[in-house]
Amino acid sequence: MAIPPNSAGQAGSPELPDGAARHTELVRDILESVLEHTAGACGENDGLDAAQRQAVSEVARRYRGQPLAPFPILSELVRAMLVSEFRERPEWSSAWGAVAGRVAQTLWDDHLSRERLEALWSRLAEG
Repeated sequence: MAIPPNSAGQAGSPELPDGAARHTELVRDILESVLEHTAGACGENDGLDAAQRQAVSEVARRYRGQPLAPFPILSELVRAMLVSEFRERPEWSSAWGAVAGRVAQTLWDDHLSRERLEALWSRLAEG
């Protein structure tokens, strides 16, 4: 569902102050880009390049021995992936926390995704 343009012709929510509307729009744009990129990467081998593997490994080292949970572990894994994947978009950096939190919770709420993530976390925690 698209957000209708505001009086300035930009997409936004009329009940939000300009700063919050811009942040909401930024988060939406990032999520759309992440979804497009993820859909395009589904056919690749493991979908991770060296920078992404490094970022995920660093999170795994910090939380080794702890059970996977949406916050902080999964959200940090998602954030690490976003930062490494979209490093050419520094203007999005202010929204990474919000995006990572939303993505982590969505993945956690999906039973199949959670099972896959727990298996991944188990492998990462061992390595």
